[in-house]
Amino acid sequence: MIQPDDTDRRTPVAIDLDRENGLMRIAWADEHACLYSLPDLRRRCPCAGCSGEGSRAGLVNADTVFTHQQVTLEDVRPLNRFGLQFIWGDGHDDGLYSYAFLRDLCPGG
Repeated sequence: MIQPDDTDRRTPVAIDLDRENGLMRIAWADEHACLYSLPDLRRRCPCAGCSGEGSRAGLVNADTVFTHQQVTLEDVRPLNRFGLQFIWGDGHDDGLYSYAFLRDLCPGG
């Protein structure tokens, strides 16, 4: 069972994109804010192609070098209460970032 504080941890109240500096800030309902690097978010893309699936390794790892276009966010689309879909500059849009996943990635909790 989800406790109210767990839900607050995964409920964004504001999402701010700073394209110039390659950052995204999410403020959560529990009054915590997280600052994400866009290259780090691209590296952590949860789609099967990037992160792998089953026994197949993904195409992205710690050594992957991205182009500027690959780490530029063109659009961020909300997916109801589930999370966000990122549209990257190279057209990649397969990764669906749940709010729980984004909160787990949050530097500092």
